[in-house]
Amino acid sequence: MPALQVAEDPAPVIDATRPLQVRARDQSVVASRLRAGCTGASTCVGYTLSASLRTLHFDTPRLCVSPLRDIDCHLFASLFTAPVIMRHVGRPLAPGAVSTAFDAVLAEMDRVPACRLYWTLATRDGADVGLISLSTGPGIGLAEMGIMLVSNAQGRGLAREACTALLAEVFRTSLVCSVLLRHRRGNAAMAALAGRLGFQSPDVEGGLCQWRLELAGWEGLARPQPCE
Repeated sequence: MPALQVAEDPAPVIDATRPLQVRARDQSVVASRLRAGCTGASTCVGYTLSASLRTLHFDTPRLCVSPLRDIDCHLFASLFTAPVIMRHVGRPLAPGAVSTAFDAVLAEMDRVPACRLYWTLATRDGADVGLISLSTGPGIGLAEMGIMLVSNAQGRGLAREACTALLAEVFRTSLVCSVLLRHRRGNAAMAALAGRLGFQSPDVEGGLCQWRLELAGWEGLARPQPCE
């Protein structure tokens, strides 16, 4: 499944907010600049993600969502080496660093119990459009979600569609009662996405905006249409 080409003037829908140390199976740090999968640092303190999420596959009206696999390195590289996509995330990966970083992300997928998981997003005709991720947060029952799209997939409501579906799956478990979205100040697209998904107005500290969605708030929402 070839990745979509990067457009010249993207409107990113996801940020990273701070460096993440990605560790291999032997616990050595193999990537310290990359926020792999666009999620926040995962501590695995007190709880882990539901085992059922590890093999979660689901479809939305326009997307097929599947766990990240070793064949998805091309999609990973198309996102994390592109300056126009990484401008809200951090320094793009050098081509020579992609393989090591991707191996570290796959190691996170294999970790038992699960603390950080990744899924690929593809259109119904098989075109790769991005990644979505979930990691355990700093407190019991807290998780952090992130999403990253190739440039040609942005501005089409796909991020909202994917996030709405993943939130529904996550809140079905008894382990997660609150989900965070975090982004750097000035990322209007990410702020708009969080608002449309029903996240509470963010706390702003320094250059970081943190949005929060509680289980009770999710259940009380009239679910928005996934497509804009």
